[in-house]
Amino acid sequence: MKQLLTKYLGDSILILIEGGGLSINIRPTSDIDYDALRTRAEEAGIKLYFAKDYSGGEWDAIRMGFGGFEMEEIEPAVRAFAEIFLRGIE
Repeated sequence: MKQLLTKYLGDSILILIEGGGLSINIRPTSDIDYDALRTRAEEAGIKLYFAKDYSGGEWDAIRMGFGGFEMEEIEPAVRAFAEIFLRGIE
């Protein structure tokens, strides 16, 4: 998943946390409206999880989980996420 996030999102994200179970935490390198991102994702049928929802406070990141995916499902999922993510920073 990390390689695919880098492939599709390049330098528009920072990978903050990896190797902690079956998820990777990422943050955009430019400003993004997390609420609008969540809405666009829901409209596309994608469920997003945010660090702030679990930890509270002001710090936030997008939690990219891949535990429920088969290997061949990960790339299409990352590509779909990248499309809605990049619309929010353009």
